Amino acid sequence: MKLVRTSADDLTALQACFFASVSVLAAADYTPEQRRAWVDLALNNAEDWRQKLATQFGWKAVENETVLGFILLVPQDNLVDWLYVAPAAANNGVATQLLRELERTARNLGMSQLETHASVTAQRFFARRGYEVVEQQVVEAGGSHLPRALMRKSLQ
Repeated sequence: MKLVRTSADDLTALQACFFASVSVLAAADYTPEQRRAWVDLALNNAEDWRQKLATQFGWKAVENETVLGFILLVPQDNLVDWLYVAPAAANNGVATQLLRELERTARNLGMSQLETHASVTAQRFFARRGYEVVEQQVVEAGGSHLPRALMRKSLQ
């Protein structure tokens, strides 16, 4: 597996990975209706995805030209965004390697802390890596309410 910087050309592959991740890995924590609303909200904003991919720091984990996972750093917001892993690659260190690369880059940019809006599914992963819940949140999407948490980690 190798980590490669993302670009706007990766949109279709990243969205496919996102869809699979939310559909399968989040099934234990979100209802089918919640997952459908989550996917619809994200996939209906393709232009936002393209813009972020073109202007932010993103990485994808790739093996045999298959995207195993991806992550995005939004430096101006100190934000870890879009950490998703393909179901077949879950629990194989993909997310950990992506997050390490993002945190290394954030430190090199002089950032002192990072935040993320972690799904219920992702909160355990981030907590094991030093992120603490700052606030419980609920996002409304397509008539569904999606719980998540704002989590923060000091990089110092």
